[in-house]
Amino acid sequence: MVYIWGITEVIISILQKANYLESNHHDFGITGTFGNPGPLGGLLAVCWIVSIFFIYENIQNKHRILTLSFCMIACFILYGLLLSGSRAGWTAALVGSMIFLWQWLKRKHTINVKPTLLKSGFLLIITVFIISIYFIRRDSADGRLLIWYNTIKIIKDYPLFGIGAGGWQANYMLYQAEYFLQAPNSPYTLLADNTFYTYNDFLHITAEQGIVGLVVVSWLLYALFSYKEKNNTDHCLKSVLITFLVFSFFSYPSEVFPLEILFISIIGMMKSKTIKTFTISNS
Repeated sequence: MVYIWGITEVIISILQKANYLESNHHDFGITGTFGNPGPLGGLLAVCWIVSIFFIYENIQNKHRILTLSFCMIACFILYGLLLSGSRAGWTAALVGSMIFLWQWLKRKHTINVKPTLLKSGFLLIITVFIISIYFIRRDSADGRLLIWYNTIKIIKDYPLFGIGAGGWQANYMLYQAEYFLQAPNSPYTLLADNTFYTYNDFLHITAEQGIVGLVVVSWLLYALFSYKEKNNTDHCLKSVLITFLVFSFFSYPSEVFPLEILFISIIGMMKSKTIKTFTISNS
């Protein structure tokens, strides 16, 4: 269903590109059914990993026609991801692909390269990629750095339990104003605007729920990742979740209801260790 959703979004994006449909944002021509191209990129990054999974499955099962079909759909998804212009989506897709490749190589034991060297190579590629896309829209990237800086100041003021639900949006502009009072000649002055998102869900959680909230979320993720995958589907779902989390580090999926449902669906499909079993009597 997620895959079909992604394909539908690409079709809508292509129609928006051809001016047959209007986008949902006055500054961006391609948004899919979302209000911004960012969430579109996040969804398509997840669908890209699912595409790789389907290709891998059909190669293993030696279904040539299905393999070719899914390769074509993967290219279609990738084209939609490029159309979205979402740098967070591109980064998430790259990291997710490398995680998928790493897990596959580890399971198959088909490489002679030292794991440390391979991890270093992956990390270098990701670092170079992030630095490169930073310069694509540098002003936008600097604007996010300003938001992160002021969000960290909120965390410093309310470290343990946070500022409370909804507190970030209610107080962020006050922190931004204070920043410019203290640094009137800051290069970020031209980038200041009304801000509605943190562009980093982990900072958002920590700002509103404190370190306690972040620990709870981290515990949930640890329970999911510590469970050893038993088949290709488990392998795919872990890669998909990592893709989503990387996207969350640079965007705001927790503020987009369809992506919230997507996150719940991903973790709902994953397996985890049984912590406690309750026996219910039939009588």
